[in-house]
Amino acid sequence: MTVMNFTAHRYSLLTSIAAFGMFLLGASGCLQPPDFPLEPVVTFESLSRDSMIQGSLLEDSITVTLSFTDGDGDIALLENDTFSNVFLENRRTGETVGSFKIDPIPEMGAENGISGDIALRVFTTCCDYPPFVLEFPCQPSRAFPVDTLLLEAFIIDRAGNESNRVNLPPVFLICDNF
Repeated sequence: MTVMNFTAHRYSLLTSIAAFGMFLLGASGCLQPPDFPLEPVVTFESLSRDSMIQGSLLEDSITVTLSFTDGDGDIALLENDTFSNVFLENRRTGETVGSFKIDPIPEMGAENGISGDIALRVFTTCCDYPPFVLEFPCQPSRAFPVDTLLLEAFIIDRAGNESNRVNLPPVFLICDNF
């Protein structure tokens, strides 16, 4: 008798688990895909730190993390594309200080829109001395010890849609690095 009660209880538990699983499966089929615009949307997330020592090569770097959404999922370039589609520009000069390529993203499900994070390694640049400072670019300066690098980021998807431009917090370039 005890064995039969145990068997009946076990069957009841398995039936309940199966029914709950079917409910979850059915409910997930009713979920709507995200409603993102077709052009990418970028938001700033973080900087690894707020300063770098000036330089002309690879002396120092920071990591910039951005979040993105894209309604049609074409934010990543194709494997054979050789151009960049994520850009960082100096807001004071308009100069591109970094360009990056988003790695290919699997197409399965991407047509419903995608979102994610991008981490960009940004290398240092020379301080932009004002005209009254008689220093050569990338040479240490006691007269102008710190410069402020103001960056903005944006993305262009495969269809040519440009995202919003997002201003990053100031990055301080240490110019008096003797």
